[in-house]
Amino acid sequence: MVDAMGKYRTNAAVALSIAVLFSRHVSNQIATSDHFSVEEATAAVEWGRTHEVRPYPIRNAIHGGSSVGAAFTRFVRIALAARAEMRKGGSLEPKDLPPWLGEPLVYLAMWGKDDFPASTVPIDAPFHIELLPQTNAALLGSAKAEQPTWLSLGDSSLGRFGATLDHEIAAVGAFSVDALNRSGAVVLYRSAHDAKGRRTAATWGILEKADLDNWR
Repeated sequence: MVDAMGKYRTNAAVALSIAVLFSRHVSNQIATSDHFSVEEATAAVEWGRTHEVRPYPIRNAIHGGSSVGAAFTRFVRIALAARAEMRKGGSLEPKDLPPWLGEPLVYLAMWGKDDFPASTVPIDAPFHIELLPQTNAALLGSAKAEQPTWLSLGDSSLGRFGATLDHEIAAVGAFSVDALNRSGAVVLYRSAHDAKGRRTAATWGILEKADLDNWR
């Protein structure tokens, strides 16, 4: 089912292209409460006005170095929105942030198209995202897999706050920090079922400790 923002609610069955984000407990770096204080919002807006803002990279776990996705915390999203507004000649005021901009979720965006490995899975098979306690494909779709609060195919959910990326986005999944803290991996995947069984396609990524140390 698709909501008014074009987001797919995640009761749907799961399919396979895997991207794994190793995570440690990051609650000390990222605000976890539903309420984002004016002080926190002010810091994010000021950062956006004075700095080039970038999301946190999700690195390729197999080849190393290159990114396979990006993570947008609430702080980063507000900073990006402030910078986008400034470039248009406007000003984003911390006390006037729209509720959707300050939702207490981390958006995980994973690359698609040319950045996704070639496979026999049909290109129209949809992408899905889950959090898993460990990097084990056997857990996909199991009771141990945590679904995102919402899932958006493509990049429509990123443009709302001024994010621009040099890659085509396969999907964006929104997760609470608590969900990330309970998990060891985030998986973007798609698959197809036919008479020969389940066919899958996969990309693996990692969020490096040096990046996590600076999360907010």
